[in-house]
Amino acid sequence: MKRIAVLGAGGKIGEAVYKILSRELDAEFVLFTTEKKLIIEDYKDIIIRIDVTNKSLLKDELYNYNPEVIINCIAFTNVDLCETEKKTAWELNTTLVENLMNISKVLGCHFITFSTDYIFNGNKGPYTELDKPDPLNYYGKSKLAAENLLIGNYDKYTIIRTNLVYGYSSYNKGDFIKWIISSLQQNKDIYIVDSLYANPTLTDDIAEAVMQIIFKSAYGIYNVAGSTYMDRLSIAKEVAKVFTLDETLIHKTEIAELKQKAIRPIKGGLVILKAQTELGLHLSSLESGLINLKLQLNKTYSE
Repeated sequence: MKRIAVLGAGGKIGEAVYKILSRELDAEFVLFTTEKKLIIEDYKDIIIRIDVTNKSLLKDELYNYNPEVIINCIAFTNVDLCETEKKTAWELNTTLVENLMNISKVLGCHFITFSTDYIFNGNKGPYTELDKPDPLNYYGKSKLAAENLLIGNYDKYTIIRTNLVYGYSSYNKGDFIKWIISSLQQNKDIYIVDSLYANPTLTDDIAEAVMQIIFKSAYGIYNVAGSTYMDRLSIAKEVAKVFTLDETLIHKTEIAELKQKAIRPIKGGLVILKAQTELGLHLSSLESGLINLKLQLNKTYSE
């Protein structure tokens, strides 16, 4: 039986990773979370509530449980706040990864963490695993720094790059897709740009990727993202269509009108061929991912 540590088990990615892995793998889980109450699958799984930025405590807990796999789902992902709260962004996006890498070295375990298409400048996306990074904002810079630490200092790592993540959350975690659904359900007008390209990524697909990476001991960098590549305005219209919401509430706007602190890559997104061929993943289109999400939300409402 494997022992797997999941940091950020109450986050959107962490929840999906835990739910799917706990059903498919014969493993014991050590779940690190800040949630007051965590939904767990099995009595044998362990919940740890600590400040993960406390290097000494984190090290003691992980040394004590000695996992074979560490999955880091913690990140400071508010792109605009990263511009003003740089210390926190660096602490969670870079220093934490460095600490976990050093712990993984001692334990000799497989370390899996997440990165973003925001490490690229968005001039010619979507990007492959081999394209040269050039981040435009501090979020991207902090994530790229973490990548570089791993690439140069450890062998048993996997970096999963993803983008525009969405999915079901028992803990009411927000995302771009959820904001669109909620706004349109409340008959609110929303203003969205017809640029900022991405391939929206379902959390369940990310969890499936993590499982295959563990199965195959697949090290290195993998792009894991949805199979549909489109601009934000088109994404919003697809959400309205699948959820049968009023598309006339969606209005086109310009990036300058959004008055965002951080510069975004215009043509971001990720090429997913490597993950499809090496990991055997069937990554969701936006339509199929949204249908999956709708079914999960409907099930919750009916319970």
